[in-house]
Amino acid sequence: MAIFDKLLQIMPSDKETRYYGLMNELLRSGNTVQVAVRGISMFPLLMKGDVVLVKQTAIGHLKKGAVVVFEGRDAWVAHRLLRVTNKGLLTRGDANRNIDELVPYSHYKGMVVKIGRARWPLARLALGLPGKCLAYTGKVTGPLFWLIARIASKIYLFFKASAK
Repeated sequence: MAIFDKLLQIMPSDKETRYYGLMNELLRSGNTVQVAVRGISMFPLLMKGDVVLVKQTAIGHLKKGAVVVFEGRDAWVAHRLLRVTNKGLLTRGDANRNIDELVPYSHYKGMVVKIGRARWPLARLALGLPGKCLAYTGKVTGPLFWLIARIASKIYLFFKASAK
C-alpha cells in the first residue's frame, strides 16, 4: 500500500495519535509530508484547507521569517519563525496579536518548503519575501490581520447561513 493511501486511511479527526506518529516517522526518514492547514492564524496568506509541504530541516538552517511546524497543545501548528534562541523557537501566526509561548526544540517538526494547494494565488507569497517581511512587521500586521480575519469569518458565516 502506498504511503499516500495510508495517510488517507488515518486522518487526524479520528486517529490523531497514529496520524501524527506516521507523520513523525516520515519526516525522520527524510520524506516531505503534506499537512492541511486547520485554522486562520496564518491569514491572509494561508487559510483553513490549504495544504503545505513540510520537510525536517536542521534548526541551524532556519532563518527568521520561515514558516515552521511544531507540535502544539492538540495539533501541529505552522507559524512564522521570529527567532531561534538557546532554549527554543519564538514564533507567531501572521494573524495573531501575540507571540507564541517558546517552542521547545523537541516540539519542532520541520519547515514549510512549499505551498501544495491553496485557495488563492497570494498563498504562494507566504514563503517568499512578502511573507518573510511579516516576521518584522508582526507587531502591526498581526493585530490588523487578526481583526480582518474575524470580520471575514463573520461575513462568510452570514452568507453561508443565508444560502440555506
